[in-house]
Amino acid sequence: MKIFLSLVTFLIVYGSLYPFHIALSSYELSQWHALLNFDITQSGRGDTVANILLFVPFGFLCVHSYPVRNRVLRFVHIMLAGLILAFGLQAAQLVIPGRVSSGSDAVWNMLGCLIGFNLALLPLMNLLPKSKGPARLPPIPLVLALFCIAYSWAPFVPSLDFQLLKDNVKLIFSPDISPWWLFQKFTLWLVIFRFLRSSDTWLGNERLYPLTLVIVLSVSLLIVGHAPGAENIFGGVLALMAWYFLRPLRQASILAVLFAVSLLITTFIPFELRQDPNSFSWVPFSGALSSNILLNAMSIFRKLAYYGSLIWLLTEAGLHLRTSTVIVAVVLFFSEQLQVFFVGPSPEITDAVMAVAIGVILSRYQIIRRSELIGNRVVDSELKK
Repeated sequence: MKIFLSLVTFLIVYGSLYPFHIALSSYELSQWHALLNFDITQSGRGDTVANILLFVPFGFLCVHSYPVRNRVLRFVHIMLAGLILAFGLQAAQLVIPGRVSSGSDAVWNMLGCLIGFNLALLPLMNLLPKSKGPARLPPIPLVLALFCIAYSWAPFVPSLDFQLLKDNVKLIFSPDISPWWLFQKFTLWLVIFRFLRSSDTWLGNERLYPLTLVIVLSVSLLIVGHAPGAENIFGGVLALMAWYFLRPLRQASILAVLFAVSLLITTFIPFELRQDPNSFSWVPFSGALSSNILLNAMSIFRKLAYYGSLIWLLTEAGLHLRTSTVIVAVVLFFSEQLQVFFVGPSPEITDAVMAVAIGVILSRYQIIRRSELIGNRVVDSELKK
């Protein structure tokens, strides 16, 4: 948990100070007014959600990394650390051109830290379906399936506004359906069904799959900023039919190929060649940090779920986890290299880096869960490999 906390803190600092062009000449005394302005009512909805979600993992991991002795003192220390980090980054942005400091952002960061702190105190593990055996951690297929489902509900801002529901329903009946996105959603739901079945929990009951699909898509209709498109609806229905009547599609090897193809194809949409090749960025997350933060955060969340699922599918097909990770990372790297010739995508090293990081996380998670099943005798030796 301390390693994850260090990684999350690094990513927060990285994203807040990118592109690291420090220019003391850009500093103006008037910027202090924005830094000391804590009026949260002036924040936009997208920035508010992004700033809250940014610090939720920080508060959550701080609780699991802090020794439990004095709970009040732990709360004070964690919130103080969150305040120093949030306000310190806003102050540092005073000398970075293109960055706008705001005290209200720090306030929303603190709220995210508080939410993460309270989430860590909840018995969240007890809410997950229990698998057979003594392991406390859920199996990897279940985690990946839930991550894919959770993306359908990102950015996790529900609304009971009737107009929102009406607009989202209209999108379902839109005649403009992309066959490529339909293909991706079709394969994605097949992957989810396979992972649920292999999770060894009550969610693996195939008779519940139609209900699962209805619940996930129905809740998505009430989410602000992430309506379920017609491709998701029809893709889910087609996946249900294929799951029950086309059993070869359940095989991990076939699913891995189909899912990989769907991910690669949709990367190059709208399939329009550039007159002049674009430049390839070797700086991770450079594209995600130069535009809408909330949309890019959702895109990263999606890639984490999808790339992790692809790596695990290859593992279930018989490859070693390390080999699966290398294959996915290499394919993504060369795919990004080809993107320099197409309009739309942002060619950069980010996807390959994410694939490697996901592979490392899955490996460590697998070792820890295995230790719960067979004891701690082999854990130390495996972690040293």
